[in-house]
Amino acid sequence: MIVTTLAGQRLELACDPFNDEGSEGKLFDIQGKPGYVAKIFRTAELARKREPKLKAMCQLPQMCSLPPNLTWPQNLLYDERGVFVGFIMKRLQPSVTFDKLFAYPNGTAQVSQRLAALISLANTLGRMHMCGVAMGDPGPQNIPVLADCAVQVIDTDSFDITMPDGSRYPCLGCTPEYVAPEMLRAAQGGSYATCGVPFDAWTDCYALGVLVHKALFFGKHPCSYAVDVNAPDGTPMPPLVERERNGWVSAFVPRPNLCVPAGMPAMSDFPPYLQDAFRRTFVEGFRDPHRRTTAFEWQQVLTRYFGELVDCPEDERHAHWKGAATCPYCAAEERNRDLMNQLRAQAGLPPLAAPKRKSGGPRARKGARRGGAGAGGASGGGASVGGGAGAKAATAASGAAGGLRTAAVAPAVGAGAHGAPTASIAAPSLNVAARGGSGALSAAAAAGKGRGLQTRAINAFNRVPVRWARWLCVAASYLTIYFVQPTSVFQNFVYFCVGMCSDVELLVTGLAGFIAGWKTAKSDARTNKPIAYRFFDAVAATLIAMVVATLVGAVLCLLIGDTAPFGGLFKSTYEYQGAARALWLGR
Repeated sequence: MIVTTLAGQRLELACDPFNDEGSEGKLFDIQGKPGYVAKIFRTAELARKREPKLKAMCQLPQMCSLPPNLTWPQNLLYDERGVFVGFIMKRLQPSVTFDKLFAYPNGTAQVSQRLAALISLANTLGRMHMCGVAMGDPGPQNIPVLADCAVQVIDTDSFDITMPDGSRYPCLGCTPEYVAPEMLRAAQGGSYATCGVPFDAWTDCYALGVLVHKALFFGKHPCSYAVDVNAPDGTPMPPLVERERNGWVSAFVPRPNLCVPAGMPAMSDFPPYLQDAFRRTFVEGFRDPHRRTTAFEWQQVLTRYFGELVDCPEDERHAHWKGAATCPYCAAEERNRDLMNQLRAQAGLPPLAAPKRKSGGPRARKGARRGGAGAGGASGGGASVGGGAGAKAATAASGAAGGLRTAAVAPAVGAGAHGAPTASIAAPSLNVAARGGSGALSAAAAAGKGRGLQTRAINAFNRVPVRWARWLCVAASYLTIYFVQPTSVFQNFVYFCVGMCSDVELLVTGLAGFIAGWKTAKSDARTNKPIAYRFFDAVAATLIAMVVATLVGAVLCLLIGDTAPFGGLFKSTYEYQGAARALWLGR
């Protein structure tokens, strides 16, 4: 098959597709371009509908800095008649889908590897959001994980794109269990594309929170509940979609006759800053999506948690927060086994044997130097039980999340000699995406060992609780005024422009700077920027406003001179007139 690019370059595609499983198109090899593939749409009608969006997507990398780990359209393809048929994108490297990292009980991925992949994903989403791009459908099937635990993001032609000129190309669908509650309420079972609530950065942040929860809580959805063993027989379990729509989150929203699944780790065993990130995403974000933990904030939280992991003393497959009294994964398995044995005893069945612990003896590894496996260890599950007790046992043990996958990881993922997650194939050391650079973050940096003063300063700012971020920016604006105004450089600048530098001029410039800093802090609070960048924005806005206010005073001096209002506001006399007015009068 011969196709032509926009620039007129002729390319030859393989006769048969190497991937014919996509619902919208087929993937073909390109002769002479082993690093790229061609996606050819199945129907001419579908290609016609997608052409305007794909043209805009090909132009977007020239306008902003997209992350490098997207299978982004590189060029459009046309057949010999000049009809649009598809596009070129990067070839996907060998990988596993994201859901296989948190598969339970058969998954083999370690906690550190899950966190590395989540950090990479959070950074990727954050950089996309800064470019006006929302993934829309962050389902695990669209997030392959490479051998070094970095993620790639595929199916980019279905993203929600907002161009710099304001034109928008919406995402049309999403995996049900990752849809934000506000969209579920608006759609009421209908189409998400026409529900009136668009896919955007805040819906992505909800889906990211769900992925983080699944990765750290044995694959359980945050809306997973179990029927309490003391509940009346026949107590219904609402469907997952209904629980999501109503904001039922088992760790924070208790429900009558329902409880947290026995086999799910307790939220209280995780650090407070991680609990707060979940609460903002699922509880506060249910009422106001703008209060959700942003992608960059998830990156900072998970990076900090990565650096505070320690090995479980009882099971080398587990790792947990250094401040936890006990391993939450061991405790969850024990609770699950005790409940199962209680119900099996009621059914006249023998108890389950205690799980075999894989103890590796005392270990002094910490931070990134850990080799213990993660939470995907063996479960204490066992044979089925009959009658009503059996149904309750199954529900209580599983959480009735519905539709959760439990496939095993392939290829198996392990850890390198220095704690950097690697795969059974010859994989490099841990390398997750870093903001603004080439997309690389070393294991040491992921463990909190930032290199350079700038990195340490940014990390320090980003550890500030989000609820304090706005007031930190306001305080930064005030301190900027406090330290800049007394300097001789600023006062000479005011005198040069206005002709005098009294308390009135300082009051006006300071007030202008403070208002600008306040407004900037308020507007940044509703964006996805990291806290450090909000701080710098407030300082920059304050300085710019002070300079602009001084220049406005100079213009007033030129226009109205001694008749300036407010009893001396930017008033200039002949003896103390500014240089600008002197030059003007000299004409």
